[in-house]
Amino acid sequence: MFSPYSPTEIAYLRGDLLGRLISLIFHSPYREALVRKNTMIPHIARALLLLAFLQNTSISVDAANHQEKAVAKALSYLQQSGREWKENRGCVSCHQIPPMLWAMSLAKEAGHDQFEQEGMSLADWNQWSTDVVNFVKPAQKETCDELEAMTGNIDTMAGLLLAIHATEGSPWRDRMAGHLVKEQTDDGTWNPCGQLPAQRRASNETRLATTLWVAVCLLKEGKPFRKDPINELLANVGRTQSTEILALRLLLSDSFSSLNPELALKDLLVAQNDDGGWGWLHGEPSDALGTSFAVYAIETFAGRSDQPEASKAAKRGADFLLSSQQPNGGWLVPGTKKAAKGRKTQTANDWGTAWAVIALLQSP
Repeated sequence: MFSPYSPTEIAYLRGDLLGRLISLIFHSPYREALVRKNTMIPHIARALLLLAFLQNTSISVDAANHQEKAVAKALSYLQQSGREWKENRGCVSCHQIPPMLWAMSLAKEAGHDQFEQEGMSLADWNQWSTDVVNFVKPAQKETCDELEAMTGNIDTMAGLLLAIHATEGSPWRDRMAGHLVKEQTDDGTWNPCGQLPAQRRASNETRLATTLWVAVCLLKEGKPFRKDPINELLANVGRTQSTEILALRLLLSDSFSSLNPELALKDLLVAQNDDGGWGWLHGEPSDALGTSFAVYAIETFAGRSDQPEASKAAKRGADFLLSSQQPNGGWLVPGTKKAAKGRKTQTANDWGTAWAVIALLQSP
């Protein structure tokens, strides 16, 4: 039967009812009379206390198991969709491969590794994805100009650098990060590549999203870039359409003086829908992509500050993700391109599913 309450809310209600009963026994004005009349009352009270503890512990374990199972199903889905993409398209893409690798990397750290037996291992995926010749389609590989391929894959390189942990003997990192620094344009932004310019939001907002993801990446890599023009851009950007931008503002709120962390958090929380999720664009029904951007940003922010309200919002977002996962392990997401006209697309489903895993593994 459908319940309007999340698992967290159900646990709270159960605990609250037990708490009220315990309080009635311990704090009733008739307590002494009850104890004199029936010496079993204190024993009942202790039993109820133990029951309350066990009940809440059970709910916590059930919630953790639910998340573990959701992540495991999603990883199998991603491995299958990633294999099909590689076989049919033969190239790395900003929306398909990097978030999948990020999800797999976080999952492996958390103890999930079934994908190692279901297809390419994470190490194999990383090696294939960071070979620049695989940025282009199979028919273009023999004549691939690697510098040109990197210039045409700004978002892909930033995604790979965020997805794959730094290890010794990985020269591709410095090469890609260095190229990103060189590709910063005169106005301080980076060019969105691939099919991103075809998204159904203002072109300057898509450009801003690319720019901010690259900034997140270069800050992580410790690479110098021109922050002043980005800081000015953020100060004058005004209202934006997408949850992604709100999430990025929160992620970068400690790095740019024009961003106010409290205001960035408030703006993101205000955009949360009643069902606990977020749409990719403001005012749209909740979907896995928008929700996951928000949950990831909020949990990252909450991890460096004491924000109970933020953690509660992120938990509601994670509950939305868990409740909307499909039987095949993926999530259905409206296409972000104008041509999709709101239809769910395979690209958006895969993108949203990878980000859902990232968000769930970021959420405690």
